[in-house]
Amino acid sequence: MHKKNDRLNRPTDQAFCSVCLFVLPLTAFPRFSAVLVSIVVMGSVIAFLLHSMRRMQVAAHSSEHFRTLVEDSKDVLILADMTGLYHYLSPSIAAHAGWSSDELAGKTRFEDLLHPGDAPSFAQLFLDLRDGHDDGPPLECRVRCKDGSWIWMEATISLYCDPKTRRPIGFVQVLRDISARKAAEERLHAARRALEALASVDGLTGVANRRRFDEVLDQEWRRAARSGDPLSLIIMDVDFFKAYNDLYGHVRGDHCLRQIVQATLDVIHRPADLVARYGGEEFALILPETSEHGAIDVAEKLRNSVYNRRIVHPASDSGTVTISVGVATCIPDQSASAVHLLEAADAALYRAKYQGRNRVEIFRHDPQSTNR
Repeated sequence: MHKKNDRLNRPTDQAFCSVCLFVLPLTAFPRFSAVLVSIVVMGSVIAFLLHSMRRMQVAAHSSEHFRTLVEDSKDVLILADMTGLYHYLSPSIAAHAGWSSDELAGKTRFEDLLHPGDAPSFAQLFLDLRDGHDDGPPLECRVRCKDGSWIWMEATISLYCDPKTRRPIGFVQVLRDISARKAAEERLHAARRALEALASVDGLTGVANRRRFDEVLDQEWRRAARSGDPLSLIIMDVDFFKAYNDLYGHVRGDHCLRQIVQATLDVIHRPADLVARYGGEEFALILPETSEHGAIDVAEKLRNSVYNRRIVHPASDSGTVTISVGVATCIPDQSASAVHLLEAADAALYRAKYQGRNRVEIFRHDPQSTNR
């Protein structure tokens, strides 16, 4: 019932009804019927034309409104053909990348503005869309600016079709500037990396802490077990350090430990070698691909480097700060663990202490050795 009433509200239907209401009764007056019918029909035509004009005005207003939305949007709207050639870019591209629409339209394809590291993923998405796959998630990419710099943008891409045939005729891209978000993410990653670094560094001496030492020792053990290379470990301890602290206080004691570390770093130069504070006044060195002979040579250089610093220590037998050093070398076995090497180096350190300090002792864990 409501649908019928709706039909009668349209101007053409109203005109038809008007004709019927006026023309049918006038059949009894043939002299005036032709004139009156002409008047009614003309009025209906005028009403129809007025209604059509109003519809055209609304459509034009909507089209203009749509164009205003596109051109005023901060996002960049791009229309490209099936080869990826740009045919339209909204004016906002200039605010983001410095290009004008005219500089790119009809001359540039999507890969021309993308960073080489991002282009493959976009090429694959275009192929997937051509093959009928659904739109994928937005892609992050670096877009080349006119001045040669790069700006981070997020791209949403989909096919658009001919309104009559429904056949794909091109691509619609919407680019959104995400530079601020990427900068915030980078700051967050940098802060996380800084926290991770702090978590693995000894706050007093600046070398690796015990946690980092345990991680690296396990990694190097497993690597050496696969390669068959020797792995050496050195543990050294500052002689009579408690007496040094009691005599000079903890501030001087901390400074002494930092000097020990500096003396150690004067000897250790290979990137793969790790110096770590093992605990208190003990330090440990992991020496990958290092034979027993090479480890002994490093240990003696460490002992001499500390001794030659001539850090005064009245409670020491030599009158200066010295270290005792334990060395252990083995070719790791996957059936064992790094704990065995750690225990061997600790046992060698205990022997160096027992034998009079300021010396290097070796625990011969494995007779096999090669040159360092």
